Amino acid sequence: MAFRVARTITSWTGPTLALTVALLFFIAAMLDGCAVRASQHSVYHTPESPWYERTHSPERCFTSPQGAEAAGYRSAGYDEE
Repeated sequence: MAFRVARTITSWTGPTLALTVALLFFIAAMLDGCAVRASQHSVYHTPESPWYERTHSPERCFTSPQGAEAAGYRSAGYDEE
């Protein structure tokens, strides 16, 4: 069974692999309590942010944007209307 799963995963390419990896990172962040990542530049990124995945070593993690704002961080601006 494990070999079959490993063989299937290694045969994925392109969008399927990218989507799977992004989903796994998102799930790991949610389980980690790091749904909102705050960078060293006093801004925070949510999973919808194009910079969220690039914030590999966040300065702080929050479970919500409100928590980040209460701690003095501001939105990166991608979600403002």
